[in-house]
Amino acid sequence: MADIPDWEAKYWANKQREKLERGPSPTQQHSPQRPSPSDFRDVDTSALLQQRMMSGITQGAAGQSSVLLREGVTYYRQIQGGEGFGSTMPLVRSMGPVNGVGGKEFVVMGEVRGYCIDNLSNVDLSKVNDQPDRMLRLVKVRAPFVGDILVEQSAVVYTSPAKQQQTLLKG
Repeated sequence: MADIPDWEAKYWANKQREKLERGPSPTQQHSPQRPSPSDFRDVDTSALLQQRMMSGITQGAAGQSSVLLREGVTYYRQIQGGEGFGSTMPLVRSMGPVNGVGGKEFVVMGEVRGYCIDNLSNVDLSKVNDQPDRMLRLVKVRAPFVGDILVEQSAVVYTSPAKQQQTLLKG
């Protein structure tokens, strides 16, 4: 203590005494405790991933059927915002033949009745009844990395046995 002047030693002694009288500071009260190694448990990530995949499969199979598409048939895309022009009729445009989907499963999202606008410079929805050949009944299907596409009913190949039996009964 010979190196520290008396006044500074008294100052630091008073600070220490005040600190002890006040108790621990708020930041010291809420400081996180270090977990002990016994707090950790082993996690089997592959089992969790498999469980998640299986739950996804059962959820998807509950209300939606899995289908395949025939190669070479024309597919359509719905025009975004087409329903914002005062009409609830979906507008669709042909995008070309379906290629490279062999073995890829799609999920049926529903059926859509849309108005094909191919080769039209302007769309007049009041003339829909005059052009019934432009009204198409399409099936909306979805797949990862492809998104939602619309195809004709003849392009859909059902893979679940229940749907195949139902289709055979209709034929």
